[in-house]
Amino acid sequence: MRITHLHGFNFRSLDDMAIDLTDDGLIAMVGAPGSGKSSLLSLVPFVLYGDTGQNGSLPDLRRRGSDESDRCGGAVTLIHNGDRIEASRWLTRTRPKGKIKETGHASLTINGETVDGMTPTRLTAEMTRILGQPKDSFRGANFIGQGEVDTLATATPTEVQALVEHHTGLAPLTRARQKAREAAREAATTAKALPGDAEELQRAEANLDEAQEETQECARLAETATTKRDHARSLLADASATVDRLRRATETARDSLDKVVAARAVAESARQRADEAAQAAREQCPNGTDTGDLDEQIAALEERMQLLVGVGVSYRDAQGAAARAHSRLQTAQQSVQQVDRDALAREIDEAASARDRAADAERSALNAQAAANAEGERLAKAVQQLRSAETGSACCPTCRQNVADLDALISQFDEEAAAVQARADKAVADRRTAVAAHQQASRRISDIEATLREADTADRDAQRARQDADAAEGTATARAADMRAAVTALDGTADDDLAGEPLLNAGLAAHAAAKTKVGQLRQLRQVLVAASETRAAADHATGQVQVAQEQVVDAPDPAEVAEAVAEQQRLQSDYDEAVDKAARADKVLGSAQVALMQMQTWVEGERAKWDAKREALDAAEVAAGTAEAIGALRSELLAEYTGQISAAATELLARFGGEHVAFHLDSDFVPRVELLDGTLVETKTLSGGEKARAGLAFRLGITLQITRGGVPDQVLGDEVTNYLDEEGRRAVISALGQLFPSVVLISHTSEALDFAARTIALDRDPLGATMLQGEPRPQEPLAEAG
Repeated sequence: MRITHLHGFNFRSLDDMAIDLTDDGLIAMVGAPGSGKSSLLSLVPFVLYGDTGQNGSLPDLRRRGSDESDRCGGAVTLIHNGDRIEASRWLTRTRPKGKIKETGHASLTINGETVDGMTPTRLTAEMTRILGQPKDSFRGANFIGQGEVDTLATATPTEVQALVEHHTGLAPLTRARQKAREAAREAATTAKALPGDAEELQRAEANLDEAQEETQECARLAETATTKRDHARSLLADASATVDRLRRATETARDSLDKVVAARAVAESARQRADEAAQAAREQCPNGTDTGDLDEQIAALEERMQLLVGVGVSYRDAQGAAARAHSRLQTAQQSVQQVDRDALAREIDEAASARDRAADAERSALNAQAAANAEGERLAKAVQQLRSAETGSACCPTCRQNVADLDALISQFDEEAAAVQARADKAVADRRTAVAAHQQASRRISDIEATLREADTADRDAQRARQDADAAEGTATARAADMRAAVTALDGTADDDLAGEPLLNAGLAAHAAAKTKVGQLRQLRQVLVAASETRAAADHATGQVQVAQEQVVDAPDPAEVAEAVAEQQRLQSDYDEAVDKAARADKVLGSAQVALMQMQTWVEGERAKWDAKREALDAAEVAAGTAEAIGALRSELLAEYTGQISAAATELLARFGGEHVAFHLDSDFVPRVELLDGTLVETKTLSGGEKARAGLAFRLGITLQITRGGVPDQVLGDEVTNYLDEEGRRAVISALGQLFPSVVLISHTSEALDFAARTIALDRDPLGATMLQGEPRPQEPLAEAG
């Protein structure tokens, strides 16, 4: 992985700064303390992983004094496995409800192709996948922090262990081990404090067994009593059924005799009603008329009545139509008589003469107006010529003679022009009067012609009304003949000349008489039907008497009934006694069951307490095992990692040269170097240059352990030479330049300049923004120290 470009905007002390890191060799980034050097390097883990490191929360990253509407963040361009990767991460600030809120945004471009749907969380995941390292491993492999070289060579074992675990990723495992140990201790304490005893549970279970045996015996006795009660109830039910059967048989025999008596009474009553109906029929129909004859007579009368109603309605409608036609005829004739055609013709002639006179007057006025306009134009031209002529040389436009008094002649022409204008105005007024008279005469002619057209229409309407009246009168006469025929058909009387309202009244009278006749026939038919129905009812009642006699049954022996009732009473007494015994047995069983439930509750409580305690003891044992397993894994990994670090550091010491042939880091976390004779010397006791090389070998050994032996293409160092003397600083810078193709080193001492292939000098005013030296300074300070 090789970072080629950095771009920060409003990030810590950076305003808007872009840095090119494509050069090979050592790039020294120098400047006074607080100039913002660390701001540039801290931009890398923030953009790639969202790691703020020791820079605080997200709001703390924004450059002080920057506009809140501006973005805060940066972009990193890097080359990895031949791919060009451009990652950007930035913040936008809002203040919902007055509180500061920073919202993250991100973008990612790989070989010029933008990855869609990029979010800050996804960018972190993508960079972890692409680089194959989470943020802590990335820092450990590619960053060397301030004072780490000196710390690893001179610090206490605890500090060394903390750095090693942080860079190798074992710190979370160490924290997990500590948490597991604390959880194991807490689980053991909790289990010990819980109530619960196995012996108490055994005593409760023994008492429960005794209660169950007692309850089972009570249940057996209650079941026996219930069986006897049920048997007594069955015997009582059989006896009761026998008594009910005998009683129902007695009631059935009595009911059968009552039905015979009732049937005989009904038959006798039916015979009397039949005889009375037959006598009434004989009296009203002495000639033997039957219902069929009556139905035919009724149908014939109703048919003629319906015919009379239809004819009567038609005749009444025809009379109304004839009356309306005569009314329309009278109205049309009145309209024709109201029009005086001779008078209208004279008015038309008078209006035409007036229109002609108005037309002549209009033409005369137009001619007069034209003449006046022409004269006016002539006078206007003459006046214009006179006014434009020179004094003494003017001549009259009419006679062409010289004018002695020019002003007098102009005055004369002005007076004539005024007179001509008056004649023109009068001609216009006369023409308007003539036009109005012409329009009035034309309107009068149009009105008279419209009246004549209406009169013609009235004549035609009158002729049609005469035709309609004649047709309606003929229809009414035909309907009157039909009406008289229908009245006669109903046995009414209608003379040949009878018509109008008298004919309609005759029809109503004939219809009323026929309706009365139909009513009488229907009443007579009802008498015949009643006689027939009552005879049939009498015959049916006689048959029902025979049926009732056949259904008479014998009653049971009274002695048998009395014996069955006595047996029922005895079994009822036995059943009552059995019910009482079963109730007492159920009560005893209920008491035993209550005692059993109490025992079960006691046992369940003791069992729950013991189960909880046993579960807590098991959990404590599992927690202790987990803590032990995590500790064993951590020890195993530490041994593996320290061995890998020692091997890598030993190889680096060999490349550095010198008397140190090996590096050792054991479980005591005291770094040592081995001399040619096999002597082990703690690194903190070495001289400045030796200590620096040993510390650097140790730190780079951690890097190689993370990268599994692969040397990174680039390393970023943030004042890694702090706390070293001059010899140590030179040794560290020289070694870094030998090992890595690209080194970006922050330093504020002069040794870095002696090894640098390129120098980036940074400067910053107090409370201002970081700038490259030589750039123009802004007018007002913006940012805090980097």
